[in-house]
Amino acid sequence: MSFGGPIRHTTMTDEARVREDITGSLRAEDGQGIVRIEARLGAAVHDVWSAITDPDRLAGWYGEAAGDLRPGGEFRLHVPVSGWTGTGRVVECDAPHRLVVTTRESDESSQAGVGAKPFDKSLDATLRGDAGQTVLTLEVVGVPVDAIAFFGAGWQLHVEALADYVAGRETRADETRFDALVPGYQALAAELS
Repeated sequence: MSFGGPIRHTTMTDEARVREDITGSLRAEDGQGIVRIEARLGAAVHDVWSAITDPDRLAGWYGEAAGDLRPGGEFRLHVPVSGWTGTGRVVECDAPHRLVVTTRESDESSQAGVGAKPFDKSLDATLRGDAGQTVLTLEVVGVPVDAIAFFGAGWQLHVEALADYVAGRETRADETRFDALVPGYQALAAELS
């Protein structure tokens, strides 16, 4: 999967078209990049909760997890769409409303071409029921600011895969979709400077 490439310059018309597909926002605080994605999923909260916490269901849209998935437990995760393999820890688990985990990006990470130095990131997922659907808010804290656009595109891609999975659709999480999202996130990242 291509996680790099030059920033594409766009006209205002192109930029508006590219941004309309973006569901996330980017910001930086204390030198850390923060990606926030909010999405409405066509499934009840308990179904979405199961899809993000049950290892068998998690493997259906995101990746293979093994280990202790209880609060304080450590796990190993492999995400096929990006090729990422790493470790993590469950920080908080308030079923079915909030899940907080930390993961470690290593020098073997293929994420966004990041490879020089390891870093930790925190993923905070909150779920709120609304008329039989779920509003998911995902905040990923601790990504490198210089690669934040790629993490934004990647996390939107993962949330879209989750939405497809809980709706019973084939997921569209692939390199083509990732590449389509990157310019919009690059435009958002340029505003951080």
